[in-house]
Amino acid sequence: MSYDYRFPAEFVNKTSSEVYFTWSAAQALVYNVKVQEAHYHYRFLMSSGVKG
Repeated sequence: MSYDYRFPAEFVNKTSSEVYFTWSAAQALVYNVKVQEAHYHYRFLMSSGVKG
């Protein structure tokens, strides 16, 4: 499931837009790693036969 939110953004200069896009890319990376980690732990839990 993908959530795409679009909104207009106005930046005062090129530096502020670069910082924003770098921050948003880092945020997406952290989110994706946490989702992968949660899937890993869920698969491990299910494969070990533990219910709950």
